[in-house]
Amino acid sequence: MHILITGGAGYIGSHTALVLLQQGHTVTILDHLEKDKEEILNAVRTHGGEFELLQTELKSLAEVRTKLAGRTFDAVIHFAASIEVGISTQEPVQFVNNNVVGSQHLFDILITNGVKNFVFSSSAAVYGTPERVPIKEDDPLHPENPYALTKHITEQILESYTKFAGINVVALRYFNPAGSYKGVMGERHRPETHLIPRLLHGLLADDFRLKVFGTDYDTPDGTALRDYIHVMDLADAHAACIDYLQHHKGFSAFNVGTVPGRAFLM
Repeated sequence: MHILITGGAGYIGSHTALVLLQQGHTVTILDHLEKDKEEILNAVRTHGGEFELLQTELKSLAEVRTKLAGRTFDAVIHFAASIEVGISTQEPVQFVNNNVVGSQHLFDILITNGVKNFVFSSSAAVYGTPERVPIKEDDPLHPENPYALTKHITEQILESYTKFAGINVVALRYFNPAGSYKGVMGERHRPETHLIPRLLHGLLADDFRLKVFGTDYDTPDGTALRDYIHVMDLADAHAACIDYLQHHKGFSAFNVGTVPGRAFLM
């Protein structure tokens, strides 16, 4: 099948592109290619195979329309989004424009082109502070920051489109991805805010200092509880949704993580 991956040069998107190429799919990546992503894409080519690259960003509405004019795909996996939670609280309008307005514009173009199957890379952040653990897919959604809210709104848009535009959607609400494919495609955020890559970078530095925030959580060591999942497992989950959509209609949402979670220092 021919799969479009938006944000396919990012951390999770690139690993998903790799998995799909290794499975024999034809892949087109749409990405703005900021932050030195060429090296990541070269690794995808080396270990997965060739793919088509469309360079643009979602907020460039006219350019997105031009790049996708007349194109159709068997399925679309939508990763492209701003993800820095801290920045989302400082620039919420920018996050809404990129993550919600840009996404809806993308969906409208693709639906007009005849695309029926969508996989949305959502987030467990849509649940907010959970009322119970482990979290179930039918638990209440209480996004607590602009980033989480944009994921929630995008889910709602896609769910409404399953009813009014006849598309099929899977939203994956995942927790904390970590790891890499054979050490060649790890996280490369600028700046890096995620704990595990910061820990690894620190171990390679001469002056190793790592701050772990929070000491009064209801956990054995007082630090926050995190549910880590290897990025290749998460990529496999996104790829599995392509097969799922061949046999299931409407809107589905699934959590992707591991049980039990782990506190930082355990």
